[in-house]
Amino acid sequence: MRSFVVRSLLVAAGCLLLAPRQASAAPPFVTPPAPPPPPPAEPVPPPPVTPTPPPTAVAVATESAGTDHDGIIGRWGVEARTLGTFQRTPGNDLGCMADCPIRLNSMSVRKWSTNNYAWSAGLALGAGGGSRYEASNMMVQSWDTYLGIGPTVSASFLLANWKHLAVSLSPQLDMVIFIPKGTGPKSFLVNLRGLVEGELHLGMIGLPQMSVGTASGLVASLKTVSKSEMTASGTASQWDIGFSGPQSLWGLVTNMYLRFYF
Repeated sequence: MRSFVVRSLLVAAGCLLLAPRQASAAPPFVTPPAPPPPPPAEPVPPPPVTPTPPPTAVAVATESAGTDHDGIIGRWGVEARTLGTFQRTPGNDLGCMADCPIRLNSMSVRKWSTNNYAWSAGLALGAGGGSRYEASNMMVQSWDTYLGIGPTVSASFLLANWKHLAVSLSPQLDMVIFIPKGTGPKSFLVNLRGLVEGELHLGMIGLPQMSVGTASGLVASLKTVSKSEMTASGTASQWDIGFSGPQSLWGLVTNMYLRFYF
């Protein structure tokens, strides 16, 4: 009996000792739920696009604002110049009984294809005749009809260009035949020129398309006269090599030319 009581006491004591441990036991570990995913980021709006204005048409000026010469590139120029002096039949005019010189001129066109290069071509043409009444003899005297014709060609290479002035090198070739009358001697003239030309545009008065100029340089000429009734001794020839150009202020005025571009 005593042993049973002792056992019962021991069992009761053991239960008391075990009870607080079971009460203080930690609850089992529970995994916390995963946090919800963050909301998707709102799309960033693209920057506003400024519309590009359409290209503005730029008017191209027909004349450059640089120099007067730049404004005539691609244009046609018209000019007149003297090619040579020939002799009409003496006695046809009261003013030239023995010496009757005729200045033969050419009409030419020029075009500056580029800023530094131009070409020119022209034609020399001269013709004339007439008659006069002699009161002393009471008769009409006819004058011999003369004719001069021939081509001229040249090129120009720009050397310098300022506001109103252009300077160029201009080799030139002239070929002319002159016939003072039907049975008279025929004169043939060949000119080979190497000229330095100064062209002054009148832009200072609002006319850049108009210019005046003069030229000077080396000229080689060959002139022959065919056999005729007036030159029974045979063909005559004359050649010259020298410098051409104005030698005085008056010569500068008389040798100037006028050119107009359109």
